Amino acid sequence: KRRFGDACRFKPGYNPEVRCSRFTLHPASPSTMHRPLALYVGIAVAKVVFHTLLFQAGFMPYRCGAIAYWYRPSAREKGALEPLPLVFFHGISPGLFVYIPMLKNLISGRAALLVEMPHVGMGLCLKPPSREATIRGVRRALKRHGVEKACVVGHSYGSFCAAWMVHEAPEVVGQLVLLDPMCLLLALPDVTYNFLYRTPSNLRERAMSVAAASEIGINNTLRRHFWWFNSILFAHEIQDIPTVVHLAGRDSIAPSGSIREYLRAHFQLNETVLRAGETTEQQEEKKSKKGLAGSSSGGGGSSFSSSSSSSSSSSSSNNAGHSRTLELI
Repeated sequence: KRRFGDACRFKPGYNPEVRCSRFTLHPASPSTMHRPLALYVGIAVAKVVFHTLLFQAGFMPYRCGAIAYWYRPSAREKGALEPLPLVFFHGISPGLFVYIPMLKNLISGRAALLVEMPHVGMGLCLKPPSREATIRGVRRALKRHGVEKACVVGHSYGSFCAAWMVHEAPEVVGQLVLLDPMCLLLALPDVTYNFLYRTPSNLRERAMSVAAASEIGINNTLRRHFWWFNSILFAHEIQDIPTVVHLAGRDSIAPSGSIREYLRAHFQLNETVLRAGETTEQQEEKKSKKGLAGSSSGGGGSSFSSSSSSSSSSSSSNNAGHSRTLELI
């Protein structure tokens, strides 16, 4: 209860229908769906085009041990305010190219290191790097480019890699951004069941199953090379790291409601909810017009950002006993 709060409570009794999800032991082949070679060729062509755009933006490809990545030094003028360099881990997707709009806003002239992860990027990679190899490679990459502190960003599956950085390389994590994180409350069955075992009940779930969960490389990574116990991130581990957590109100995989309550139990919240299509800038503008805009808290406090398509009220609970303030957007 100290770690999970009220987000994890079991009803008394015994249910004989409950079965253990031994996803690393169950056969993986029945859950793998064939894809035509043309699909992978198309994805490879899209990646080549994206790599060309990265070249034009000043990025260069590198490799450190088991990881390949793209790096660009800061493009800002001397004397300008310089944010921490960005380290980005993408999620399960065709690759980095699907993040172009988001990366354009995240990078905005700052130094950036973009990690390629073909084992979850539909790259027909059946030898994913281990947790240790990933951390070792990122550490070497940061040292190569003279980066001592970085803003580590992880989206979806990439949040596991971000959690690994917090566990094994906390000295280089100056800031942490978790977008649609899977690493929080990973001990609950939601993520495993919803992504690997759930029978699709609507078009959205069916599309997710066909497009991602049944792909051979992704299936191999999650069912044979993923260990939840060393990928979970607890609230006390980010107490001293300035952190932004972004949740989707209608996330069909992660238990966003339970995660919100879990973080509420450990942090003070200054909560704002974004409607569908609304940006934080628009929300701040509204606050300014209403005279409610305030300066964001400094120091080592964490912040919590939740993007939701449904309305929600700010937390009214008494959090006087908590040591950190958490901004909920």
